[in-house]
Amino acid sequence: MYFSPTQVFQVSDVKVLVFQKNDGSQTPACYCFGVSRNEMREARDASKGAELIARIESHIQAGRCGCEVNNPQGRCCLGNVTLALYPS
Repeated sequence: MYFSPTQVFQVSDVKVLVFQKNDGSQTPACYCFGVSRNEMREARDASKGAELIARIESHIQAGRCGCEVNNPQGRCCLGNVTLALYPS
């Protein structure tokens, strides 16, 4: 999962699936609001990606975000969601 010269973390060592490391359909893309990789695919296929992003943004603006604690990256998940919905 993760490694450094002195430590190795296995999948069993982490509390949640990591978006960048697991392509399973139930893997969270947004850890605060429960958006899975599968939900993003469905939104993209239905041309509703902008609606999904707007939903997440409204939660963030309401102060419900806890990405620094919930997201293994320690930062906002919205960038991952946006990139997955609209790859360059």
